[in-house]
Amino acid sequence: TFSGLSISVPIGGTTVIVKAKLTAIGERTTATNATAGTGADTGDALAFALSTVTDEFHAVGGSGTVDPAADAAASNSYQVIKSIPTFAVASLPSTVLSSNNTVIFKFTVTAGANEDVTLARVTPYITFSDSDGQNELQMTANTLEVFDMAAASTALNTANNALTSTTGAFGINFTTSTALPTIGKGTTKTFEVRATFAGVESNDQVTVKFIQATGALATAATTVGTGAQATTGETTEALSRFIWSDNGADTDAFTSTEWMNSYLIPNWDTKSLSVSKS
Repeated sequence: TFSGLSISVPIGGTTVIVKAKLTAIGERTTATNATAGTGADTGDALAFALSTVTDEFHAVGGSGTVDPAADAAASNSYQVIKSIPTFAVASLPSTVLSSNNTVIFKFTVTAGANEDVTLARVTPYITFSDSDGQNELQMTANTLEVFDMAAASTALNTANNALTSTTGAFGINFTTSTALPTIGKGTTKTFEVRATFAGVESNDQVTVKFIQATGALATAATTVGTGAQATTGETTEALSRFIWSDNGADTDAFTSTEWMNSYLIPNWDTKSLSVSKS
């Protein structure tokens, strides 16, 4: 209850901002999601609404008429998180499309100041542009890899892509056999996506971008990290292209609600990068 307010509302309305501070995120006393305890878990829901009970809202019009009950005004639902990643496209070291181990995309991830951010999956959307339309331009099987530039010689994933010339999304899981890449709170890491190509000819081009999800995961991404795609615990492949954690829930297992996708991440960088053969 807020009392003693004196908010003047002109014709056309006004905006009132309500803020709340959450404490002890991810510091539950019980290691079970959505249970009572100290603080909030990542993934807990939060919403704001005005009470419509009589006399719990009070407004007086210019004529002196009193409105004692608010309309059913409610906010969007919010999801509690402890930290958030910032995804940005970086410049390629070269724009030349070669056959072997070509860097086809480069990006950075910056973790918020409150907590580390951990990645479990990224998904480059790769467009093949074969100059003569004969589909000789192909990505070689088992060569699509992601590298943390802090250890640029060791891939973060086990490449399992098929030989292909088909444009589409290519999910890359950072499996449990390799340590999941973690970006320390308040810091930035740089990553490269590399692949080898066959049938490269003059004027061929490969273009890559990362697409932001248009909806949230329905449940925790339980199969992330195991090499599976869009199966138990996930909704659709399109919603599970960028999976990350703020390390803020009771458990870090892939069944935890701390695993999220790119939906609603602010300032998502939509730029594409291209490499081509002159």
